[in-house]
Amino acid sequence: MEIRKVISNKTDFMDILLVGDEDEAMINKYLGSSKLFALYDNDILTSICAVMYIYF
Repeated sequence: MEIRKVISNKTDFMDILLVGDEDEAMINKYLGSSKLFALYDNDILTSICAVMYIYF
């Protein structure tokens, strides 16, 4: 297994992101300011994680 940081073309992962959040407009709102990580198993995408830091 390998975790890869997605730096560009984050919207290429929209199909799998929509599994966790069904509102594409909402995903587009936070995707630009999020760090995106993809988990691959034998070069097959198995999961995706969007991480957003919020400071108070």
